[in-house]
Amino acid sequence: VPVAHQLAGVFISFFRGTPLLVQLFLFYYGLPQAIPAFVAIDGVTAAMLGLTLHFAAYMAESLRGAILGVARDQWEAARAVGMTEGQTMRRIILPQAARVFAPTMVNYFVDILKSTSLAFTLGVTEMMGAAQKAGLNRIGFVAEAPSADATAAPGVRARAERQGDLRPAVRARRPR
Repeated sequence: VPVAHQLAGVFISFFRGTPLLVQLFLFYYGLPQAIPAFVAIDGVTAAMLGLTLHFAAYMAESLRGAILGVARDQWEAARAVGMTEGQTMRRIILPQAARVFAPTMVNYFVDILKSTSLAFTLGVTEMMGAAQKAGLNRIGFVAEAPSADATAAPGVRARAERQGDLRPAVRARRPR
C-alpha cells in the first residue's frame, strides 16, 4: 500500500530525526495548542506517548533491517516449496531475523528506562526519583548506601546519626 508506506516513512523520519526532549515538549506543550481535545493531557501521558512513539520508530527500523538482512535465497526457497508470503515470514524469515533483532530490542528497552529521566522536565517523577522517594521513607535506607561514609557531605551524616538512621561513625585513633 503506497500511502501507508509513505506515512510510515514520514513517521520514522520525524521521530528518528528529532531529539526525544523536543518530542516530549511537543506532546506536552504543543499538542494541547494544536488540538484542543488534548488540553487535559498530563505529564505522565505526554511522556508515555513521546517515549512510545520515539522508540517505536527506532524499533521499526531495526526490525526492517533485520528482515532485509535475511538472505534472498531463503525467500526463494520458501516460494519454491509452495509457501505463501505469510507462511514464509512466520516460519522462515522472522525466526532468522529475531536472532539479529533481539539484542537491539534489549538495548532499546534499556534506553527507554534511561530516557524516563527526561520526563522530569515535564514535571513527572521519573523511575529513579520515585525509587529514591520510596527509599527515604524506609528506615535504614541511608545506612544501606555502599559509599555513604565516603561521599556524604559534612553534616548529612551527622543529621542521619541524630535521626537514628545511621550508627555513629567509629573514628580510628591516630598513632602517637
